[in-house]
Amino acid sequence: MASVVLLPFWFATGAHALTEPEPNDTEATATTLLPGISNTVDATIRGEADVDYYTFVAPATGTYLVDTFDVAVELGPLTMYAYDETRMTSFLGAGRPSPTSVASNAIPAEAGARYFVVVSAQPGGGRPVDRQGSYRIRVMPENALGAERGTDGEPDGNHLIGRPIAPGEWVRSDVADPDPRFYRAGRDTDSFVPPELTGAFGTARVLFPDHTAGIVSTPGHLTEWSGREVSVPMSRGWNENWLTVTANQPGPFEVCVESWGTTCSRGVARLAGATRYATAARISSMFPPRVPVAVVATGENYPDALAGAALAGYLGGPVILVPKSGIPADVDAELSRLKPRRIIVVGGEGSVSAETYQSLYSYVPMAGPDGLIRLAGKDRYETAAMVAGWRNHAVEAIYVATGVDFPDAMSGAALAGVDGAPLLLTRPDRLDSHALEQLYRLQPQRIVILGGVSRVSQDVEAHLWSFVRQGGTVTRIAGADRYETSARIASEFPVAPAQAFIATGATFPDALAGAGRGAWTGGPVLLVPGASVPKGVDEQLARLPLKAITVLGGTSVVSQTVEESLGTYLR
Repeated sequence: MASVVLLPFWFATGAHALTEPEPNDTEATATTLLPGISNTVDATIRGEADVDYYTFVAPATGTYLVDTFDVAVELGPLTMYAYDETRMTSFLGAGRPSPTSVASNAIPAEAGARYFVVVSAQPGGGRPVDRQGSYRIRVMPENALGAERGTDGEPDGNHLIGRPIAPGEWVRSDVADPDPRFYRAGRDTDSFVPPELTGAFGTARVLFPDHTAGIVSTPGHLTEWSGREVSVPMSRGWNENWLTVTANQPGPFEVCVESWGTTCSRGVARLAGATRYATAARISSMFPPRVPVAVVATGENYPDALAGAALAGYLGGPVILVPKSGIPADVDAELSRLKPRRIIVVGGEGSVSAETYQSLYSYVPMAGPDGLIRLAGKDRYETAAMVAGWRNHAVEAIYVATGVDFPDAMSGAALAGVDGAPLLLTRPDRLDSHALEQLYRLQPQRIVILGGVSRVSQDVEAHLWSFVRQGGTVTRIAGADRYETSARIASEFPVAPAQAFIATGATFPDALAGAGRGAWTGGPVLLVPGASVPKGVDEQLARLPLKAITVLGGTSVVSQTVEESLGTYLR
């Protein structure tokens, strides 16, 4: 039996990936695997006991590694078998059952063709099962994995001697005398040991002062990049986390890891585009590629995006806004970069047309039929209830807001995402029957009302007490106006945030697109009138230990004067 090794990788993927021809489920149709950094194959298991065949002929004597990685969670662990022309089959190993998986399998070079079979199997390497999802596969020479201690005196190479880094803190390092070919042990591949993630997902960010290129890797993800900044996803499902950086030009760089409650941003920044769709795409660009989900909603009205923003925060992805018909160029470019594992469209065909919905399939081509779904009811209340129904178990908390206006739910969506809680919409004077059904099914311990009694009446509040578990609570977060309400919501975040987001309270698109990002970083979305910072918001900004503030939207909605004043709140 060949040995199984799980190691960090120093070679590239990404732009050069090959596309798997289907069917490839026999030796005659086997996909050829070529060794090298640019020969990654994007592949799928298509259900119905599909097995994928690959063939490899070693170009030289040595040991080679066959890697499967970025395995869709729907597939579970992948099992890989290999055999040569003698037809003697050997078991090679299985990927881990997590949102992304890596199995690296060392094989000796032998004469003749070497075949590989990849299947989604029952636990313990049993028979194939009818699952569908994507994964990636490659072959690399074993010596491409080595790394020696660098000449800059830093702990480099193997992640076991990596440099510890604190959450949200930028660490400065150096790449000295790298090997630009990436086929041999680079003299300076820097390794780091990030903290344990405080949420289900995280992001490793690397900044280079000069335009360069290289490789950044974390468990389950390998990213080839060029430019000044790269973001790589991390998943809590791994027993350990590590981060490695290799570049093809010497020079300094900075690295930081963020997850829920931490941020790698510094100072005051603005995320804005020419339109509401471009602004949402710009906010989404702060997420790493291959996020678990992207939530898509109309940018022409607010109700669908209200519930969708809380769901995006819960699942660890952005909110993408689209018009009813068509996908704007900025959104197309962002979805092509993002490559989400799943797209959830919130709202019916009156909000996102059937043609637009169908076109979204092109951004999740490897994910199978469940890669794109629509959650839509006959009205905003049923749609919000269907979004809440995405949870198939009892929840700790449910947030409730009026469905006839947007500010309260808009500010509360980020907090709901941090809380892992669904957001239900209600009429001011009574609960919708679909909301009642979800309240009964989800059995929350806490219900949090967003907004004052003119938005959600005392009668509705009294009714909500019927749905909390024994010993549970119903509370209300409300201020004198939408701005003070957003400030009071900010005070409820369970961990004092290092980042805050500022958006106009006059319109909905920017704040709703920012709610998913706020939930990811554990940062509140605070509302301003546009040309000033209201008293309640001012007090919250002064109270919070902020290292970064991000303005959402252009100067026509949040003025340059407000942006310039925000620097005084940073610690």
